[in-house]
Amino acid sequence: MEIKIRKVIKPKTMGRLREFLPGHDLRGHYYCAIIDGNIVGCVGVRKASWFLTEIYHVYVSDEYRNQRIGNHLVQAAIDASKTPLVSATVRENNTHSMKLFSRLKFRVAQCFQNEGHYVFLLIRKKDVAGHGDQGPIEINEKTPIVS
Repeated sequence: MEIKIRKVIKPKTMGRLREFLPGHDLRGHYYCAIIDGNIVGCVGVRKASWFLTEIYHVYVSDEYRNQRIGNHLVQAAIDASKTPLVSATVRENNTHSMKLFSRLKFRVAQCFQNEGHYVFLLIRKKDVAGHGDQGPIEINEKTPIVS
């Protein structure tokens, strides 16, 4: 099975992404995972400031999960970013996403409440001249929580 990661350029493809992410505002740039000509996942990426790129809307179709497609998508977003920091937010109950971002060297920067549940702000410093390997995400009693 060959996975192709492509930047979404055509309006027709953006229309197809809306099927994966109904009700979401599709601003920024998107990358798609394609297998046998079918879109099986996507990720959004947007430059939030001169120093920060935001990754959001990571999605993989149910039948293609647990095949590292999310890794490929998030890595494409990291590679495309031109800022020293990359961020994502993940709900506390989304263990699959926490494991995904941990594998890709994101760390918990903050934890806060939103609409009755906790959300983790994850940050990764991009590797620059051998610097930036921050290790796995660790969540414990010292994890900062903002109310």
